[in-house]
Amino acid sequence: MNGQLLALDTILPSLLVFAGLVFLAVALVPLAMSSSSGAKPSILATSVTGLVGAACVVAGVVLWVQLLGSETGATAASAAQVATSTPGASAAGSASPSASGATPAASVTATSTPVPAPTATLVPVAAIAFQPDNAGPHDVTVAVESFEHGVMIYRADTKQDYVLLASKTFKVYPDTWDTSQPASGGLTPPPGKVEPRRGFGKLWRADPDIRQGLGWGLSAEVGMTASISGDGKATTIRADSTYTLNADGTWSAK
Repeated sequence: MNGQLLALDTILPSLLVFAGLVFLAVALVPLAMSSSSGAKPSILATSVTGLVGAACVVAGVVLWVQLLGSETGATAASAAQVATSTPGASAAGSASPSASGATPAASVTATSTPVPAPTATLVPVAAIAFQPDNAGPHDVTVAVESFEHGVMIYRADTKQDYVLLASKTFKVYPDTWDTSQPASGGLTPPPGKVEPRRGFGKLWRADPDIRQGLGWGLSAEVGMTASISGDGKATTIRADSTYTLNADGTWSAK
């Protein structure tokens, strides 16, 4: 159908070009004859005929150019439509790793390293006032751990941690650890030393003053039953050793 339309559309520009050539010939013939016979042709008639012929030729050429341009554009549009309507053409091109240089997503997933969960930041716990016991000896479950520069004692009855430093001073802290929390910080201690765990470890990791004051643990904490008594001025804890905690914040052991 396009070929038939093209054949019909070419008739007008062809006729214009042909008519223009005829008019140009008619305008040039008198000039050629006058040069041989010496007769003077009509300048006005020759000029008009030549202008008409030239106009016809120009119009025909313009129509031919437009016709060829529109046909070329239609052909390109048809080719593009065919290319985009071909099933799987674009999908195949984009899915080819060699064509785009992209690595398949499956390979990236297989070789990627899992990112560990971030370590939670611990908030230091404020010390609380020491209240010396004022009762006779009674059994209490405790945990004791020795450090490079002191001792930590946990009392199960009051849920308190005693931090005894080598300076012979001590402080009391509430024990805030429970079994839903990590038992360890995963630290790597020096050879022969240990990282404190559970309640001792949480308090030790959260407070840099306690950590620097005590240093690393010398051995794991040990649970035991202690005998505790007091006279209102000091508390005595009989465990692995006998610790005396005074109301003025000093301590001694024997």
